[in-house]
Order: sequence, then structure tokens, then C-alpha cells
Amino acid sequence: MAVQLTDGTTANVVDATSKGILVQNPKVATQGGFVNLGAQVDAGAVLGTQTVRAVSASIDERLTAGLDTTLLIDSFNYTAQNTTNWSNNLTTMTLTYSGGYAFLNAGASVASGAFAVLKSYRTFPLFQAGGLHCEFRGYLTQAPQTNNTVYIGLGIPGTTAAPTDGIYFQFDATGILKAVVNNNGTLSTSAALTAPSANATHEFAINVTDDNSEFSIDGVLQAIVPLPTGASLMTLSASASVFVQNTNTGAVGAAQGVKIAFVALWQLDIASGKPWQHQMAGQGMVASQGQNGGSLGTTALYSNSLAPGAGAVMTNTTAALGSGLGGQFAALPTLAANTDGIVCSYQNPAPTVNLTGRMLMITGITINSVVTTVLAGNATPVVYIYSLAYGHTAVSMATAEGATAKAPRRIPLGAESFGAAAAVGTLGSSLGVRVQFGTPIPVNPGEFIALCAKNVGVVTTTGVVTFLVGFDGYWE
Repeated sequence: MAVQLTDGTTANVVDATSKGILVQNPKVATQGGFVNLGAQVDAGAVLGTQTVRAVSASIDERLTAGLDTTLLIDSFNYTAQNTTNWSNNLTTMTLTYSGGYAFLNAGASVASGAFAVLKSYRTFPLFQAGGLHCEFRGYLTQAPQTNNTVYIGLGIPGTTAAPTDGIYFQFDATGILKAVVNNNGTLSTSAALTAPSANATHEFAINVTDDNSEFSIDGVLQAIVPLPTGASLMTLSASASVFVQNTNTGAVGAAQGVKIAFVALWQLDIASGKPWQHQMAGQGMVASQGQNGGSLGTTALYSNSLAPGAGAVMTNTTAALGSGLGGQFAALPTLAANTDGIVCSYQNPAPTVNLTGRMLMITGITINSVVTTVLAGNATPVVYIYSLAYGHTAVSMATAEGATAKAPRRIPLGAESFGAAAAVGTLGSSLGVRVQFGTPIPVNPGEFIALCAKNVGVVTTTGVVTFLVGFDGYWE
């Protein structure tokens, strides 16, 4: 028997479909019509019942929103370890970089006690008031193996032993995958999880808050591990490295390898206001050091105990004094007056499949100069005026603009001078030249940046001026 609901008139009839009764809330505030906003975290697959979290609103009736801060984004598309960001700790197992992956146990060791650990030098704070999101893309080369243990996550890794503190996925020595919160050795673990397929890339993600750690694989929530009973923090260390640990706790039937393609971390919910260049520097992308796939270590020409030496004659077509993003450079002030000479030159590495092309953003430059061999033959001062050249596609200042080439862009910087027959130790100026760029100077991959000096005074016959040059900047 059909039942029709009305308000007593034929004009207001309740609508229904095969899905159920259609409901429309009153639009008049005094009639109390509104909808509670919520976000579904789990449909019930993990906890057995649907998990919904309320959306928060401020006292001023505004929805609150978290603003994330980038902490680390790194892909392993290079062929040698990035020693700026990563530590490789190995016994018997090997760790190689090839085909876009960091490969732990590339040598396929099955020996008991063999291990490989990939760990970030940087540690990441686990703030009580905000979350931390960490994700890895990678896979195991075998189904989980007896006597092999793999850890993927955040914490203080071990070698043959378990991590001493941390939040991580664990493929244990019996072949079971679990989500683990380790508070100074006290473990809180999930039920056994379904291990993702071997030899296929998956996304392992961990969200850490002050009361829960959530573990997802391929975007699907797998487990929620709460704050351990009686613990003040998820991990006692309150900060953690990103790590992957592959350990044989006994002889293994088939060699287990772990391949990691990508690691990323974000600080959640806290509007830190941290400038972008600070975020880049925190990931190792400060201009003073080389990047993935290129020459690591310092980008400046400044080796340990570098002496000024006899110097060289500057030219405007070659980096005769040396190449580097700043450093120490010695010049014979004999280049013809009113001719630009290159003090130092640096090429932003051109991209390849194993070298990620990055923009080099220069935010400042510092120049100091000093006489290191007495000047002679100049009856009046040597006067250097400095300029910054950037964006050119060849080292020469004579590079012309064209369809496939770029001429240097120039910015005047300042001047220094040396009196006639200046003695050793004479400074070009008391404070040097210091320029901060309100708008960063962009240098594309493959392009050059150079400091040039032009002597608008007189040429010497002998003598050496040594320049100390520093660049401020970051990669992105």
C-alpha cells in the first residue's frame, strides 16, 4: 500500500525516489535548518565502522584550514648517492642508484646479518599541534621473506636490530606486514596488513598527529595506530629521520631487495610562514652545494688551505682565474684598462635523465678584494667596477643573442680601488661590496652566471689582487 506524506495541502508533497525520501533543509535561520560538515576518513574497512571527522570553524564563523610546508621532496633518478641528504649504511648488502630507484640489496645477498640502511641526515620534528605527512614510492622485489625484515618510515633506524624509536611500516621476519608505532622500544602495532604486490611500485604513506598515526598504501587507509597508552609523544625522540632499512636476521631463501623511487614530507596544518628559499634550503637545495646527479659538495672554488698563488690575467672570453659559484680567485691586474674580465664563472648544470634540471635563484653577492702581491707600475690607482652577468649560454661575455643562444644580462654591483704601488694586505674597500637582490636573479639549467671586473684606472706591470666572492641563493 502506498503512503503519501503531505502538510495537509496538495501543494506541499514529500518527494521520493528509488533511493529514498528527498530532504531539503529550511533556508530560514530561525527554523534551525543546517547541515553538519564532516570528512570521511574510513568507510569502515579499517575500524569496522565509518570514521568521520568534523570540519572545524573559528569563533568568527570561518572554516579553519591547514597550510602545509614542504620539508623534503627527493627522487632517486641519479646514479650516485646524494651525500648531502642521504647516509648509506651497509654491511654485505649493497645500495645502488639506477633506473630511477635507490636499490637496497642490489647485490642480492641472502647472508644472515647483511643489511642496508638509507637514512636522511635531516630529522623532522613531530609537532604536537600539527601533523607530519611522509610518503614513499617503491616496492619489494620479492614477496616478504622469512628471516628478512624491512622497515619503511620515520625514526631512528638500526642495522641488524630494529629501530630504537619511530613510526613505520614493518615487513617482519615471519613475512607479516604491520604498521608500527615505536616509542623508545615500546611497540604499538596494527593487525596484519595485506602486503602489496612485489615488483610493482606502490605508495606507502604515513600521517602522524599528536594522537594517531595513520598508514595508507596506494591511497587506501590500512591502519590507525593511536598514541601509546601512557606516552606523552608518538615517539620519545619527538623528531625523526626518513629511512628505509633492509636486514637479514637469518639466512634468507630468496634475496629481498627494496627499491625506492621517491620520498616526500610535508608539515601539515601549521602556517609556518617559512619563506620558499628556506624550504628549499632545508631540503639541501642551497646554492653553495651541488645537486642530485651533478658534482656534490661545494659549488665554490674554495679548496682547503688554498693559497692566492701567482694569479692569472683575466679575460672576457674564458674563466682564466677559475670556475665556481664564488670562491677565491687571484688576478694579475694587467688586463687592458676599460676591458671587462671574468673573475669567476659558474654553469648551472644542464639536465639529463640522471640529473634533474633546476633553476638557480641568486639572492645576493658579496665581494672582498685584497692585494696579495705588491702592485707595481701603476702611478695612479687601480679601480675595479664590478658587474654581474647571467643567463648567457656560453662562458664568453661576447656570446650573442640568437635563436638558440643567449647573451649575458648585466647588473652593476659597485666598485673598489687600490692606490699606486699598493702593499700586500691593502683592501679594495673597508667593507667590500655587498648586494642583496630584491628580485632574485634566475639562472636556467645550462646557463652561466659570472662576476666581472673592469679596471677603469691604470694597468699594473706586476702584482696580484685576490678576490673573495660569495653568492647567496637556492635551487628549485
